Amino acid sequence: MPEKSFAWQYRDERILLRSYESRVGFVRDHLGDIVVALFFAVVLSGIGFLVWVGLWASVAIACAIVIVYAAYLLWIWRSTFFSITTCRVIKRVQQNLFLQHRSEMDLNKVEQIRTDKSTVLGHLFCYGDIEIIKGAWIQSNVYFRRLPHHEEVWNYLSRVLDYRNTHGPTHEITPFMIRSERKKRERAVTESDTHSPS
Repeated sequence: MPEKSFAWQYRDERILLRSYESRVGFVRDHLGDIVVALFFAVVLSGIGFLVWVGLWASVAIACAIVIVYAAYLLWIWRSTFFSITTCRVIKRVQQNLFLQHRSEMDLNKVEQIRTDKSTVLGHLFCYGDIEIIKGAWIQSNVYFRRLPHHEEVWNYLSRVLDYRNTHGPTHEITPFMIRSERKKRERAVTESDTHSPS
């Protein structure tokens, strides 16, 4: 039995892809919050310096605020992911400390996949959006924003669906790997074959 990667994984389900939001897209999306946190840290440390504590204590307060907020953002980023398994596609979003949302769709119910790289940053840093469509009712769709290598993910998911439609269960499909990693692995295999004694 495959090792469980999340609490709601089925018994015979295998994870083919687990991807997080692009770091560049995530920082861009939270830029306003980051600026506010930095401003808040500077103001608090300035007040602390003027009122009751010394310079170094004020700097320590500002650094502590920035570190705590950066850790919180990192946790939010790591807790939000898009996953393709042998049974379904899953999107999990951690909205804050207490609120999370999960949407999923069985692979048998996927009717169409759309992809979009609509921003300049998306073109530069190779990320974009993927929408997995179930039917006319838009709220039943699974939509993931700022997914790294989204075009490769789109191609891979299309192949998974084709395989499932023609061969049935997808347990024999190899997990997702980006093109550069595949080429690196192929080169390593070729080199080991050439250097192995005949």
